[in-house]
Amino acid sequence: MMTGATLDCPAISTTCFTHPSKVIGGKHCGRLNICNCWHSAALPQQAARHLPPHRNEKLTTAADSLGPHKRRHWMTGPMAGHILFLGSDGRVGRMLRQVLSCPPQDLAEFARRPLIWQARAPRAGAATLCWSPGVPLPEGLRAGVIVALWGVTPGTPNDLENNTFLAQTALDIARQTGARRVLHMSSAAVYGAPTFAVSEATPPQPRTPYGLAKLAMERAIFQARTKGNGPRNTLLRLGNVAGADALFGNLTGPVTLDRFADGQGPSRSYIAPRDLARVIARLAICPLSQLPEVLNVAGPHPVAMADIARAAGVAMTWRAAPPEALARMTLATDGLSALGLHLPDSSDPARLVAQWRTYTADIAPLHRIAG
Repeated sequence: MMTGATLDCPAISTTCFTHPSKVIGGKHCGRLNICNCWHSAALPQQAARHLPPHRNEKLTTAADSLGPHKRRHWMTGPMAGHILFLGSDGRVGRMLRQVLSCPPQDLAEFARRPLIWQARAPRAGAATLCWSPGVPLPEGLRAGVIVALWGVTPGTPNDLENNTFLAQTALDIARQTGARRVLHMSSAAVYGAPTFAVSEATPPQPRTPYGLAKLAMERAIFQARTKGNGPRNTLLRLGNVAGADALFGNLTGPVTLDRFADGQGPSRSYIAPRDLARVIARLAICPLSQLPEVLNVAGPHPVAMADIARAAGVAMTWRAAPPEALARMTLATDGLSALGLHLPDSSDPARLVAQWRTYTADIAPLHRIAG
């Protein structure tokens, strides 16, 4: 249970999957560790063009000394069919790892499933696959579900094109691992600047480079679906994720908010970390026939950013909203309701702040808040 600023239980120690009962704390136990960094002399040319410079590095591993036979059987047998999270070292991934390491009661059964968290570097806690795009996957890796958390938010248009590359990589991983479903993180930014509550059927009209990049990613996923019998794909159009947007990144001190002509500040549809975990859990285990192609992910009502700042107890200053500022983004959540998901915490400023304090203490401040 969430009781304050920190989690009530420690992170799970790294476990050797060949000896599931043996906790090894990230140390090599003589067999292949579940945290497995694969070596590559160089990334393929195509991947090197797309990835940021810090990803074009050699990966080393204790597993390299084990020989090909032991590496070949990575994640086969009783551990097959797990849920693979891609991009777990990002903000959203780190929050979800914390949520599922000490889950609320309704997520406890899902958290007991074999969850594997892909990251570019070893991390303490639950099972980690240390791997980067462009490096061959471990032989024998199997997954039932791929949750593609990764993506590029800030950057140049060329950087933002990596969102499409990463989505295509997730589809490639699904094909190689036998996954039957892939959950992709898209964004409410694809809708542009609507003046009404947008449903999944609302035609996208992005107006920012990020929104355009996410729409291009969505279209690439739809195109890939038409080329053959691949996995089922669901696009999650996320509202603002509490703890991962500019407002929450600045709640350690005074914040500046835009004031619009009606005297009000910006409001957004938010999704709390626990509620995002609930959505992912439902989509990961529901019958394939119930998987929507597109799903808005947010609380039932938008939240005023000023109310969040007040709940956090931080001072506010105001500035006149520039012409390009967006006063309100409201996601209709009938699709969530159809799946039996009602997420009131994501529309409650105090609960959003409480989860931010619990799950995001290690996130560095951002420096800009705009409408």
